[in-house]
Amino acid sequence: MSSSLSKSGSHLFLRGTKFYFRKVLPPDLYVKIGIKEIKISLETSSINEARPLASFLDSQVKLLLNVFGRVRSLEEEQRHQIRRIVLNWIQKKKEEYLNLRAFGMNDFVICGTPHSLDHGVTKIR
Repeated sequence: MSSSLSKSGSHLFLRGTKFYFRKVLPPDLYVKIGIKEIKISLETSSINEARPLASFLDSQVKLLLNVFGRVRSLEEEQRHQIRRIVLNWIQKKKEEYLNLRAFGMNDFVICGTPHSLDHGVTKIR
């Protein structure tokens, strides 16, 4: 069972004992690139760790969406390639954040907001 901890705009939810980030993409973007949502495990059961990571991922996904928002229509093979790019990119951003946090850099600012493909990224559809 999952429960959303959302205030307006929150992309954080709890599934079992672990927190996840989930972002539903706008319908026009789905039509262009074929991705409805991004869902990724934050690999923590601590709300204090999950909140800043979810906020960071949200800002990074917004950057990515700005790039793909300029795309016209794509063939299915191109959509598949974009899905793989998004999976790789979001996983790398999560790892960057976790590495910075491991070095005690909890208060860094990126864009104005304070593993393998199947490890951690649970869904892109």
